[in-house]
Amino acid sequence: MTPEWLKERGRVADELEETEEMGLPPFSVNKIMRGQSRGKTGMFTKKVTSNKEQSAKYKHILKLKGPGTDASKTNKKIMQYLTPKKLVARVYILKGKELTPKDGNNSDPYLILKLGEKEIIDKNSLRPDCINAPFFTHYDFTVELPGVSTLKIQVWDDDGFDFPDLIGETLIDLEDRYFNK
Repeated sequence: MTPEWLKERGRVADELEETEEMGLPPFSVNKIMRGQSRGKTGMFTKKVTSNKEQSAKYKHILKLKGPGTDASKTNKKIMQYLTPKKLVARVYILKGKELTPKDGNNSDPYLILKLGEKEIIDKNSLRPDCINAPFFTHYDFTVELPGVSTLKIQVWDDDGFDFPDLIGETLIDLEDRYFNK
């Protein structure tokens, strides 16, 4: 029996980001790199040293208009992306699965979420002695899109001291999620 709240929703069988149902984000992203590469690569030598690293990213929309294109429709679509909207992003975190053990065979995981200058350090989400953490919690962020949109979710291991260990983290681009079909 399908619950009422699931009746008209599409189901995704695998990872959401890796499906065609997710569609393409409206923005293109280019990495801005800093550093340099030195050396030569040749038939007999492959000595290249590099200290390049990503220092920023440049997000943009590029629309090309050809003959017969309705400019008013194109401009209206672009303005949809450029007009600021105040929203509330609600993040549900259900479970941590097979977390990396940091204390022998287990960890004491808890959550930290960051969005721009906003940071939530949730020590109440601490789940002692487990690697399959049942968090079942949610967080609300007030966000203005377009704007700061990269949500960082981190899982930390509490050692009981001032030096917790990072178990893992992920980044979610809220703009891509909001403006994607």
